[in-house]
Amino acid sequence: YEHFKKARGFGVTFIEPHHCHMRFAFKLAAEPRHRQDAIIRHEIGHVVDHRIPTAELDAWAQLQGFELAHTPEVRADDIAHALWGTKLKYDRDTVQSTKHGRPFRPPHLGL
Repeated sequence: YEHFKKARGFGVTFIEPHHCHMRFAFKLAAEPRHRQDAIIRHEIGHVVDHRIPTAELDAWAQLQGFELAHTPEVRADDIAHALWGTKLKYDRDTVQSTKHGRPFRPPHLGL
C-alpha cells in the first residue's frame, strides 16, 4: 500500500458504507509495543466512529467524561482515549505512542 512507503505510514482504515477494513504495514511488527498499541487504537477509533452514530457516541463519551473532537483524525485519538483511558501521544517522529511524546496531534498531520 502506498501510504506504507512513508516513514510514519503504519496503518490505515478504509471506511465503506457497511463495513470498515483496517490495514497495517508489516514494518509495524518491528516497532515498540507502545507504538503498535497506539497505532492500532487510533485505527480502531476510526472504526468505532464510523459504526456508532455520532450523537450516540458523543453522548456515551460525555458520560465517561470525554469530549470528542469533530475532525476525523483528532476524533479517532479522542475515541481511543475514551475506550482505553490512555491519551495517545505523538513522539519525536510524529508517530502515535502510548508512552512517549506530546499529547496532541500535530496540526501538520491533518486534523
